[in-house]
Amino acid sequence: MKTLIVLALCVVAAFAVPPPHAQGKPMKVKQVPGKHHFNVHAHEKGILVQEKVNVDQGRKLISYYVPQHNQVDESEFIHDFKNKLMVMIFPKQKACYVAPLDKTEVQDPDTTVAALTEAEKDGDMPVAGIQTSDYSIEGTPQKPDSLLPEDLIPKCRNFATFRAKKMMESFSVDEKDGSRKKRETPAMTIIEDDSCNMCMKPECVVQTRHCQFIVMCQTATNKFGEIVPDCSKKQEVHKFYNVNQCKPCCDMNHQVYFPPMPEIGYPGGNIVCSKMMANKAKSSYPNCRGQ
Repeated sequence: MKTLIVLALCVVAAFAVPPPHAQGKPMKVKQVPGKHHFNVHAHEKGILVQEKVNVDQGRKLISYYVPQHNQVDESEFIHDFKNKLMVMIFPKQKACYVAPLDKTEVQDPDTTVAALTEAEKDGDMPVAGIQTSDYSIEGTPQKPDSLLPEDLIPKCRNFATFRAKKMMESFSVDEKDGSRKKRETPAMTIIEDDSCNMCMKPECVVQTRHCQFIVMCQTATNKFGEIVPDCSKKQEVHKFYNVNQCKPCCDMNHQVYFPPMPEIGYPGGNIVCSKMMANKAKSSYPNCRGQ
């Protein structure tokens, strides 16, 4: 069992100093070829969190287990590179969520092993960035064997299992490096000819929260001009995952732009949804909260 001591932070921006009892040395145990186990000690808001990372290079599988702490739920996240799936497991909620694996957002097993092995040599490390990804639940519960490969079915056998879809992502770093953010809205089912279709938006409530510490290798160009991982240069990132239940609602404060229509003397401009819908049939969507 390898123990990696890190200084990690999920919520606040100031870094704390690990207490003396967190200063440990790597534990050397017999390793199964191709299978690696790491204990990552992280500090979040004064709480010592022990994350367990298991990597199976032969199966092309990485799992991250994080116990319940602060506002984060006990969870296990599995990156299945062979089947291009991410499985989010929440034991307390008895829920599993299965989503497509975004390979641009995660590291493959070989690079993950190299990154964590290199990080062991560095000792305590502050988090360089905080990345947040939001997922929305799709449809109703399904049988695990309809969504998962055979060896992962037992993980979700007694849990409600849903498909999930990525809906938004953001990445923030310290002020010196600047920050970048991107947003995507979840696709919602449209009711045909409803009076609110132009004013509809998704209203989402977080169902579960997960965070994990990732040591990300940076990239370099080799002599063949290929982009390859460079684990001598690393970026420590704390990743948040929120799973949301989203429903459509009618945003009465939204403004819709209409182009000029000279034939009726309309100059063009924005119209508030509440005025636009005043003389129309009542919408099948509820009004958004607080409206």
